[in-house]
Formats: sequence, C-alpha cells, structure tokens
Amino acid sequence: MLQALALSNQLNQNTASAYKVFGECVTKPDTCDKEKTEKQLKELEQQKVQINAEIQKITNSLKSD
Repeated sequence: MLQALALSNQLNQNTASAYKVFGECVTKPDTCDKEKTEKQLKELEQQKVQINAEIQKITNSLKSD
C-alpha cells in the first residue's frame, strides 16, 4: 500500500511538472523554446505511462487477493 501512495505522489508531481512546463510556454510565447518544451512534455508523458502501468500492476494484484 505504501508503494501505491508513493506512485500516486509521483503521478501528482508529474502532472504538476507538465502544467508548469506548458504554462511557462503559454504565458511567455516569445521566450519559449518550443523544441525543449516539446521534449520535456514527451518525457513527462513517458513517465506518466510508466507510473500508471505500475499503479495498474498494484491494482491487479489487489484484485487477485
């Protein structure tokens, strides 16, 4: 259960980071490095997918118990 809580926290931090990266580009379009922002958002998306996969594993193991 502790692992699920840690993963939930990671997912929350991931979402906050994505909003921050995207928000900075939206609020400062003249200084936004679009390529860097796109790369950061793709990395965050990959992390999100991995975190969700781990959460799904935990969910499945709880269902089988």
